[in-house]
Amino acid sequence: DAVLFTPIAIGGYFVFRTFLEGKGLSGVQWKLENKWASAVQASWYFWPACNVINFSLIPTPYRVLYNNVFSLGWNGFLSHLNSSRLKTIADERIEVPEAFKVHNGDSMPEIWTHKYARFICVCDHCRSRAL
Repeated sequence: DAVLFTPIAIGGYFVFRTFLEGKGLSGVQWKLENKWASAVQASWYFWPACNVINFSLIPTPYRVLYNNVFSLGWNGFLSHLNSSRLKTIADERIEVPEAFKVHNGDSMPEIWTHKYARFICVCDHCRSRAL
């Protein structure tokens, strides 16, 4: 169940959330490339441990409540993972520092085609692309 369904469910989560955020196919591709694997791996660590405790220690009448509480926490984690970009951007800033320099908006240097440049620059041109 977890081996087959988890990758599909988490992929679906990122796809639908990204479309609802208005990021389009490029945003979906970026999230699947950068966040999907870590979310699937986290799920494979988190849920088996929760289920072992649930089925071995929790009395039957409280199992649904227990699972719902941990589901709430898991959904919070996915939401946080979905919206966090800072670590990825910081890593890229070290690798490609020229992509993060603020420009005057008149001419776009070639490096400004870098995938994170639009998240850092505050000029009107880049800000309108980020929305």
